Amino acid sequence: MITSSTHTPFPERLPVDWRLFQICITIVVASVRDVAAKTPWQLLFFAFGIDVIVDGLQQTGLIRFLASELAFVNQCPLFSPAAGNAACKSTQSLLHGRI
Repeated sequence: MITSSTHTPFPERLPVDWRLFQICITIVVASVRDVAAKTPWQLLFFAFGIDVIVDGLQQTGLIRFLASELAFVNQCPLFSPAAGNAACKSTQSLLHGRI
């Protein structure tokens, strides 16, 4: 008959690889506890909620619809890269004398 002591050897008698595995698991568990204690849970719940909402909108096709309806923005000269560069240059010239 096999006793339970043959299945659970003492830590001193464990092979080096198994002992190293136990040490690594202990470190990981301690790290996870530390990170979980410092995590801003409200932010995680918010991010999860946004993910659920965006996934739902994507499944209904609303995101694709909005993208097709707002495609005209690419042709609008107000939102072109040249307009952005001009706005940056004018702001830079205004601020140059004040710095």
